[in-house]
Amino acid sequence: SNGTMTDSDGLLKWKPHNLITNSSATTTSGWSVSQASISAADGIYTLTEDSGSVNGPNTSISITTTYQTNMVVDVKANGRDGITFDCSAPSGTGRSDVNLTTLATSSTGTAVISIDAVSIDDGWVRLTLVCNPSALFRLRIKDSSGPFIYTGDGVSGILFRKPHAYRSDLGGMVNNPA
Repeated sequence: SNGTMTDSDGLLKWKPHNLITNSSATTTSGWSVSQASISAADGIYTLTEDSGSVNGPNTSISITTTYQTNMVVDVKANGRDGITFDCSAPSGTGRSDVNLTTLATSSTGTAVISIDAVSIDDGWVRLTLVCNPSALFRLRIKDSSGPFIYTGDGVSGILFRKPHAYRSDLGGMVNNPA
């Protein structure tokens, strides 16, 4: 929960909390899907595209905020090596495309302030998206070598874990493994 903590520098600071409920990948409750299926096990979500023509198969979660928000999630290619990470805000929408192999990023729209992609371990990439006040964050499967609309094979997709959202104006996320 929100509160304060004594940081390593000895100063009292705000202790941010995760705005996403059910983020431990033991349930898919709260996540909406379109043109895809989602499952959760062992701390990892699996998002699999439908077969046939798909237009950015995705999962999304709504978070009501009135402040700048950081969304952090670890993702891994599982047959598709691209992802679009987007947010909607009263000021407009924004989208960031990420190639999970090269870590190349590009962003469009007024809602996205920044995107960062960092390789962390065993093919996992940590994405940090900073958005203007937002109500919806979405992860879309993308074939990084092709168009946004493509033919899904019914088995490819992405893996994701540890989704967190927190107020970016009050400092970083405090690790809360419980």
